[in-house]
Amino acid sequence: MLFTKNVAFVFTGIVITTFCSYSSEVTSYLDSAQRPQYVTEAINEAFDNISCNRTSNWLYNGSAGYGLANLKDKKLIEKIIASKPEKKDFYFLDVGAGNFSWGHHLAQHIETLHKKKRIAQDVHVHIISVRGEQNHINKNEYGDGRLTWIKTDSYTLYDIGYFKIEELENELNQYDIVQKFDLIVSSWTFRHLVNPTDTLRQIFNRLDENGGLFSGDGFFIDYPHSKFDEKCNADKNMTLLLVNSKIPFLIHPYSCNRSMNQFIIQRTTDTPLQIPLLYHRMRSIGSNYQCASEKVICFQETMAWEKDLNNAITYKYTLYDKAKNKYKKHRYYGPSLSQPLFDWLIEHKLIYSCEAHN
Repeated sequence: MLFTKNVAFVFTGIVITTFCSYSSEVTSYLDSAQRPQYVTEAINEAFDNISCNRTSNWLYNGSAGYGLANLKDKKLIEKIIASKPEKKDFYFLDVGAGNFSWGHHLAQHIETLHKKKRIAQDVHVHIISVRGEQNHINKNEYGDGRLTWIKTDSYTLYDIGYFKIEELENELNQYDIVQKFDLIVSSWTFRHLVNPTDTLRQIFNRLDENGGLFSGDGFFIDYPHSKFDEKCNADKNMTLLLVNSKIPFLIHPYSCNRSMNQFIIQRTTDTPLQIPLLYHRMRSIGSNYQCASEKVICFQETMAWEKDLNNAITYKYTLYDKAKNKYKKHRYYGPSLSQPLFDWLIEHKLIYSCEAHN
């Protein structure tokens, strides 16, 4: 049995919560069962603040295509479908879907691909979009107030509101969505969560084991040995998390509109994501960081932790500019095990040119 003790201190206006655990069965990897009560309470509070809204009113409120990490969304999805001719059902998920634009535009695109016979006629695409705000039934949709859906011969489109993103696994199971996803996207959502690190773990574990992809943008995480700030160390801390999780990933440096770096993660085995961290403390960071929860969690490493990114990032991926006959400054970086992912993206021209996103 896990015993917890919460102690709050107020120091120069910052609330710091410490977490002490006593258990002979505590694992050395992040696990939902170890989530401290103060984290659960903060998640519930953040969800209550957003789920009372009848509409989504974020500045960035969804779009026809996110272009996260320079990926061509629709072309990527078409390639995913074409690369698995034996597969007949495909699943795509938008986490923090704003006004559901991405999913609805993707549905129209799938319909077009079917009509033009660019994908097999017996393929059916399931598009699921989730957000914390409430949902409403629109014309030509069916639903119960939280879930609305549209079904055609080529796709089924699900819009789910009042969805607690930080309980993603449990929430999907409530709707009997147990399938693995071929692609998950999330734009300007993770940075607003209380516990994006554990949400990343849940998302990774719902990816298809045969190359499922997740594209998203940066989020806040803290370690005892680092200095927390909005941009520089936030990006570094997130990269350290990915490096020490030992999974294929590509980081795309990005700084527009105070955004943090964007990334692509790939799942290639049936091994769940093992993040060698345990909860250490949580603190309030105020409203200056464009973080709706106004919380950041500090994690303690549980084993040897690679802190030298120059040593860990063994490969910098560079795009070649044919028009100018020269290599551009590198647009991605990651570990050597990400080479096959980068090569696949380049081979099938699934990345926007440097000029398009400078």
